[in-house]
Amino acid sequence: MKSTDPEKKAFLFGAGTAVALEYQMRATRSEEPSKFIKGWIEAFDNMSWAEMASKLDKYYEANPGKADRLVFDVLWHEMIKPNLKN
Repeated sequence: MKSTDPEKKAFLFGAGTAVALEYQMRATRSEEPSKFIKGWIEAFDNMSWAEMASKLDKYYEANPGKADRLVFDVLWHEMIKPNLKN
């Protein structure tokens, strides 16, 4: 929560880039993307970095007792996993 808005967006952009790289690497080997990668794409399709950062901010604001929870933990358990289409 202490990060600036550009820092938050940069973090998410870096994570999104890693997701895109894994997706492409697996695709070139005709492998299925991991559940995390599929979930990321489903959950954040057509969402801007600013919208993603805002969703994270809202989670942490609504859950002040969980401020030490890692961003990837929140992304997976609160935003990606509940929306998996399996």
